[in-house]
Amino acid sequence: MSEFTYRIPIKEAFRLFGENKELQAVTETGNFQCIAEYDEDGKMGKHCYFVINHEKFIEHREDEKTYLTDYAKKNLSECALRFTIQQKQSTATS
Repeated sequence: MSEFTYRIPIKEAFRLFGENKELQAVTETGNFQCIAEYDEDGKMGKHCYFVINHEKFIEHREDEKTYLTDYAKKNLSECALRFTIQQKQSTATS
């Protein structure tokens, strides 16, 4: 059974963007935007979301950063791209 997530590590988002033509297409059209998480002090976190580029889901604040709206945080299935989590299998050697 596959697991899904809307929140991915920023490093993984950059890797996926470089490799995945579909992800490039939806972001380059401006339909989706990659939104980073921030802590209470305004420091960028290590994860992000690809969210529909609409004021219902994205807010621009005075600190010139872009945030998910409260509505988006509660309704990620409505506004964010969903990613499949693939577990890496370890191999044993003898």
